[in-house]
Amino acid sequence: MLIKEFFCTCEGKVFPVGHYESGECRRPPMALSFILGAIDKQVGDLVHADNKMSASRLTHCFRKMAIEDNIPCRVDVRELDSLTKGIALHEFCEKYTPEWMLSEYELPQAGKPKPLLFEGTESEIEIRGRIDVLSKISMVLEDYKSTSEWSQKKRFERGAAEMEWNIAASVYKILLKKCEGIDVSKAVIWSTAQVSRRSKSPGWIEIPIVFMNEREILNARPLDGDFSVRDIIAEYKKFLVRLAQDGVAAAVRAVPLMGQTTRKFKECDYCTVKWDCTRIAGGVQW
Repeated sequence: MLIKEFFCTCEGKVFPVGHYESGECRRPPMALSFILGAIDKQVGDLVHADNKMSASRLTHCFRKMAIEDNIPCRVDVRELDSLTKGIALHEFCEKYTPEWMLSEYELPQAGKPKPLLFEGTESEIEIRGRIDVLSKISMVLEDYKSTSEWSQKKRFERGAAEMEWNIAASVYKILLKKCEGIDVSKAVIWSTAQVSRRSKSPGWIEIPIVFMNEREILNARPLDGDFSVRDIIAEYKKFLVRLAQDGVAAAVRAVPLMGQTTRKFKECDYCTVKWDCTRIAGGVQW
């Protein structure tokens, strides 16, 4: 993410990028060290940057990705809270992962060519990803998700993985085979939340992944929206052409507002670049 300025609740207005780091903010909305860490993780994210397609980007609004990679944005750090806590969970688990497991493993590894997904179709693309954990003994792929107590209860009752998780894990399975020659036998999601003693759900749940083939991935509609993975890839390709021909602003304006069509939840409500999305492309309604 490229950051231009911050909206801060200390005075209810916009401040330049040094607002938190300089100590200028006297009433930060969260612990200052947490804010600075959240900012650093977003600015320093090299997996999701430079208009590169990744496994997780196949399941989200592409206009958001286009803005994050190309336009310095106005950011409200409160909207980075949940994402940053998820990153902290991953880093904690990575620190204590045993040697017989791969942790936070990049696919492909540095210096190796990016593999093609959906070869021989109009959706053929180079793609990359980062797996959370892979056991080199059992060949089981693991992913971590942190959530609220309410969501944890719903996940426990449902007992099945979200389609978006199945898509991402299936892409990781394909990448591991193409990049490392590894055949993954199984994948699970470890979902965690702080729960009360009265909760019907445990604090950690192991949820099985259902692998999808490439055709199923392309036909899937993330977050029960109007756009399939095939549509998202098509918009991604058109965006790259427009970006080279027409420039950033025109290219972003031409990207459909996918997040407004999602029915599982309105993705726009949780978007970290919604101010710039409205300013540049319009169409966002709160």
